[in-house]
Amino acid sequence: TTTSKSCKMSASGQGSHLAEGTTSRKRRKAVKIGTKRATKSNTTPTQLRTRRDAPSPSTVTTFPEPSSTTGLPTSLSAWLLNPKCHPNASNAILRVFEPSRELVIIEDFLPQAVAESALKVFARSQTTASWQLAQARTDRGSRAEGAGTTEHRYHVGDGSGDRDSERVFLGLEKVMKGLIPSQNSAFQAGRYTRGCFIEPHDDVAYRSFPDMASGRECKHVRDVAVILYLTKDWKRGYGGLFSDLRTGLRHVPKFNSLVAFRVPRMHEVTVMKTDRQRFTVFGWFYRRAPGRRMSASRKKAKRNRRKRKKNGS
Repeated sequence: TTTSKSCKMSASGQGSHLAEGTTSRKRRKAVKIGTKRATKSNTTPTQLRTRRDAPSPSTVTTFPEPSSTTGLPTSLSAWLLNPKCHPNASNAILRVFEPSRELVIIEDFLPQAVAESALKVFARSQTTASWQLAQARTDRGSRAEGAGTTEHRYHVGDGSGDRDSERVFLGLEKVMKGLIPSQNSAFQAGRYTRGCFIEPHDDVAYRSFPDMASGRECKHVRDVAVILYLTKDWKRGYGGLFSDLRTGLRHVPKFNSLVAFRVPRMHEVTVMKTDRQRFTVFGWFYRRAPGRRMSASRKKAKRNRRKRKKNGS
């Protein structure tokens, strides 16, 4: 794998399957993106804030009674019929492609009631078959393509085994895939418990997808990482922090915020020190992996080999 000058790789961190992040403890030059205008700030990475009258992440929301047919709050059931996120999210996430390669943070990514309800659904599914322990030895794929090259421990799932969790995950997945619809993507839900972590890594890994233009199966590489945080009132002492090794900053997960960054980027998730559950939905957008162009002579030799094989010679 290759890295940029600012993303120096370690031997232990090559090509992991995971990445996470949010609010920082140090001051850093960045740009806030508002719904009306962009202004300069020295406090946070690129952020997208909702209008002033929108509920803050700390707002206590009163939920309607759960639907008698699905077990989900009616507000969440209604949202699942037409899932939507912050109206400016699709434009804001494109800032990851700017030369500065800053983290992009989108606050109030989901309607507040939807985020609250999604957290409750994931939390009550924690003892079902919805979650599987992920470790380096359980990674699927070859080491040459990034699988199993980084030590980690956490739980992953896609809602399978629990009807409500599956419906919520599919709704969240649809919204997140729509952020960059021109690129292939893959997402999972994550659950961290005491002792969970991810060691330093750069997120580089490969996966096969049908090419969007030709439809032919071909190798793709991770291009943009995204993490949606669904854990409330997180504190630095709990662990589970996103440590950005490029800047030296550690970010505390903030409820209902989405973080995006370009791959490769060296980072880690610090060891969990609490019995509280830490929930996320995370994944990557992929781009076509660069390949070597075949010379005319090699193409001719390949055609001849195919002909001989067909003729049985």
